[in-house]
Amino acid sequence: MLILSTLELIERTTKAIGYHQSFESPDRLAIDQYTELRERHLAFLAELLEDFGVEAHLSVRQAA
Repeated sequence: MLILSTLELIERTTKAIGYHQSFESPDRLAIDQYTELRERHLAFLAELLEDFGVEAHLSVRQAA
């Protein structure tokens, strides 16, 4: 359940980044803060996966 919740947090954070990037004048501070938050969520997800013997090196793929 915690893994699923963390994945949902990553998804919501990624959407928030996209929202702030969509402005004519993107809000760099918000983008940077959400990007840092997403990195923390990814690190936490990797820790959770380690409990199952899975070593993960997670990063976000840039949209095409």
